Amino acid sequence: VGSAEKSATDGLNPDPEASDGSQIEQKENLPQYPGPDDDPSQNTDQIDPAENTINQTAPIDLMHNFTDETGPNRESLFVQILESQVLQRNATFEDMDGDDPRYLALDWMLNQDEMNLDADDARLNQRYVLALLAFALDYQVWEPIGKFAGTSADGDKWLSSSDVCSWHNVTCEEDVIKELDLDYYSLIGNIPAEINQLITLEHMSLMGNCLYGSIPPEIGQLTSLKYLDLSNNALGGQIPEKIFNLNSLEDLYLESQKGNNWTCTRSNGEVVDVYFSQGDPENGANMGLEGKILDDNVANLSSLKNIMIHS
Repeated sequence: VGSAEKSATDGLNPDPEASDGSQIEQKENLPQYPGPDDDPSQNTDQIDPAENTINQTAPIDLMHNFTDETGPNRESLFVQILESQVLQRNATFEDMDGDDPRYLALDWMLNQDEMNLDADDARLNQRYVLALLAFALDYQVWEPIGKFAGTSADGDKWLSSSDVCSWHNVTCEEDVIKELDLDYYSLIGNIPAEINQLITLEHMSLMGNCLYGSIPPEIGQLTSLKYLDLSNNALGGQIPEKIFNLNSLEDLYLESQKGNNWTCTRSNGEVVDVYFSQGDPENGANMGLEGKILDDNVANLSSLKNIMIHS
């Protein structure tokens, strides 16, 4: 992305307020999403966009014409709202590379998404987060294996013009996301921190994919979660203590993160081997998740019924 495009955002007020002093408001039924300042621990360990890079061309004309004679336009309002409400760890769009999944998701919503949401639409945040998941986890791989091949009785393909509640394996109630079931879909990459914006999520299963990196501590803000399955991937590092905030959780499955023997192939042809850390043999074997989960903090998981955490 050229410097001329990024400079167009210089001086933007990070708060969702228009330059003329008028307040930008979203519809009243919009859930109250946690912001990046709700948990100071989120402001460390910046996401490395290179880890999520997929074979994409840089967005075209994303940062342009942010104001006109009537004040901030749609692009400007999207940027301000998403930066203040959705992006985590003090991230801003102007600091991202053009192939960063967070940037690509914004570009898709502004320039390609036929649903053409307004900035004050209550569905904006959850649509952005699902678009981010698609780009972060290399959605171009999903269609060739038949999971998201066009429209079927199971729903529309991801990044289609329909509401996200009609996308494959997304379940909603009253227009908010309740379940994500993406087991064995060849998802490849890091779980983005912005997953914490799906605050109504009760069931998330990402078992048997090529997910690597660490479990983002922001997942501990999904306090409506009752079922979480991240097993059979290539996750590593410390189990975040924030996971003990999930006091509605009934089922937790984190097992089988090391020694797995399968590969996934990115849309650009790169092979990811889950036996290795970050899917790359140069990093050595993935050692799986670390840390204590059955210590005194487990008492906070007061609803827990089933747990599997072996390596």
